Amino acid sequence: MPATPEEITEITRLINSCADMLKYLGEVRKDIEAERAELKKALQHIATQEEWQTPVLQNGWIPYEYGYNTPRFFKDKFGMVHIKGLVKLGVDALIFNLPQGYRPDGREIHATCTHPNIISRIDVLPNGDVIRVTGDPSWLALDGITFRAA
Repeated sequence: MPATPEEITEITRLINSCADMLKYLGEVRKDIEAERAELKKALQHIATQEEWQTPVLQNGWIPYEYGYNTPRFFKDKFGMVHIKGLVKLGVDALIFNLPQGYRPDGREIHATCTHPNIISRIDVLPNGDVIRVTGDPSWLALDGITFRAA
């Protein structure tokens, strides 16, 4: 039995309605994909940290080596500067200088460890100088020095 004109009209209306719905869903999908790409980019930016940088050691200071951390620094996404490493044999207080953007607002005082496993004092100055205030030059730890960059 052939379809009546009313049934054909209803079927045509349903087909057009489905076509409109598919077109709308395609547009929604494009919007979602665009939002997803933006979120992925933002998350990647948040999750990516800069690499550790190697300072230029001064005044005879050299890395201690033997499996200990090499002197390094980096600034995290929150503006915190982190310093690590073990140095030895310096002949003056200045160990190295941090570049612009990695320096504190004011003088920073940090307790670290030195030979023979006692507390030493390392200061980080607003001009970027990282200096030994106390501590034996046989070896001096820089691990754990952290402060907010100016």
